[in-house]
Amino acid sequence: MLYTTTDDERIWTISGQRLALTYAGQMIREAQSEVFLVLMDEDVDTLSPEIKAASERGVSVGTLLLGERDLDYGNVARHPPLESKLQGISDSLLVVSDSKETLIASKRREMMATITRNANLVLIARQFVWMELFTQRVYARLGNDLLEKLEPQDRQIFESLNTLQATQKPLSGRK
Repeated sequence: MLYTTTDDERIWTISGQRLALTYAGQMIREAQSEVFLVLMDEDVDTLSPEIKAASERGVSVGTLLLGERDLDYGNVARHPPLESKLQGISDSLLVVSDSKETLIASKRREMMATITRNANLVLIARQFVWMELFTQRVYARLGNDLLEKLEPQDRQIFESLNTLQATQKPLSGRK
């Protein structure tokens, strides 16, 4: 075991991509009811076995993909690249496990990850992923007539997703 958890609400920082991904994998393996994720392509490659195992044991998985990789487990949506850039999350990793703990990491220079069981911060991280998944489900149902009613800068965000998806298979039929 990498780390023994406590019920306190401290905030921990770890550095290094390997350590952050190891901890993220541990969180996914130990999840009992739900996991929310934001993943870059290399994170998908590394964490897929843990995500698959969690899904197969009945853990609800919600994943927001930031790159081009696909994931065949749970509720999956692709984040619009322009929106990822505007939000500054293009190089981020986020894991929320059972609404109890979150890991938020960024790879701006060297991967730095923040880990906490602080209920308020866990709630915000979970809500971020939940809302992004909801937004992408709603967007998938909008027709061109409704998209044309959006402001140009808002329409550009969805168009950046269309550009990426034109080169990929649809994210549907999840297990």
